[in-house]
Amino acid sequence: PSLDYPIELGAEFIHGAPDVTFNRLGIAGLTFFDVIDSHLHRKDGKLQEIDYFEKMETLFEKLDKDRKPDRTVEEFLDSQKVSGAFREMVNSYVEGFHAADPRIMGERGMATAENAEEDLNGSYAFRVTQGYDRLMASFLNGVDVPESPIRLNTIVRAVEWKKGEATLKLQSAAGFPLASLKAKKVVITVPIGVLKAPEAAPSSIKIEPRPEGFDTAIEALHMGHTLRIVLRFRSRRLWESIQTEDPIAYLHAPAGSDFPTWWTMYPMRTPLLVGWQGGPQAEKLSRLTEEERVRAAVATLAKILDQPEEVLHQELESWYMHDWTKDPFSYGAYSFVGVNGDEKSERLTKPFSDTLYFAGEATHVEAERGTVDGAIETGVRAADQVLATL
Repeated sequence: PSLDYPIELGAEFIHGAPDVTFNRLGIAGLTFFDVIDSHLHRKDGKLQEIDYFEKMETLFEKLDKDRKPDRTVEEFLDSQKVSGAFREMVNSYVEGFHAADPRIMGERGMATAENAEEDLNGSYAFRVTQGYDRLMASFLNGVDVPESPIRLNTIVRAVEWKKGEATLKLQSAAGFPLASLKAKKVVITVPIGVLKAPEAAPSSIKIEPRPEGFDTAIEALHMGHTLRIVLRFRSRRLWESIQTEDPIAYLHAPAGSDFPTWWTMYPMRTPLLVGWQGGPQAEKLSRLTEEERVRAAVATLAKILDQPEEVLHQELESWYMHDWTKDPFSYGAYSFVGVNGDEKSERLTKPFSDTLYFAGEATHVEAERGTVDGAIETGVRAADQVLATL
């Protein structure tokens, strides 16, 4: 639609103060603004501030990034005797923020992911004013030239390689074979969900021969799942009419709700509310029809705002979503690390016979895994590795 503000279907936030992202924003002439960290929870029939996050920070300080043997996050929580409503909130955070299953995510991996982000004048999260796609588009400047054209609607189905030489088997988006490409070096930067996809999947890439250590590395990584829905209302009155001490930024439903976390665009005032679910529950929602998801989202939001569902449906003008779990070119949102996965996945950070190189957020080994800046940093790493051997 023709709107005065962007509607994100994927990544929305800049986490921390990453130089690689802020430098690129400057080059592209883009601006950004702070995300306000104000949270209201629906509990006991009213919206109230509950300081779960300070309590969670204290708990997460006990995570051990060097623990041997590693164990699941669920086992860590059991060891700390975390239970009741707080256990539900912690699980909701692990599933929502890390897109992970606490029964699979490793303690060491979560400890690394929870490393304190650098701030910028006290702020830890930001949005790109013009929309995140403008940042991505800025990388195309001076790249798509006749000598090295970017091929769209082209799917790599196989990489056949040996040291110093590779052949890429291609097909069109419609499924027809295309002429192969030959290269001395190949950078593979696709979601881990695609790397792990079965051979019958429409986006799977067959790498032959399999590089030593490759299968062990990708098995250590898991594709997390999220489902976000953007609801556009006729006005902001549904939430701005609520009497609160601070402007409304985040709203939380009780754990177990279909879309437990919501946020506004504040300090940008738009008629948008974003609903979010992550982890195994997001996979379940992915099985619903789009209309069923909208109804589930409105039902949750009605409880948070203490309004009849019919009122919300009358005010709702449109909705926007993309199912990344079903998308064959992602099969999920972003990655997380399983038990002992931190050590095994490090192999992807190094070249294979100076011929195959891997990049993408899943190949980042620090807290930036799962973020846009992590993806950018690994792209720079792979480019440097290639250039070092030319």
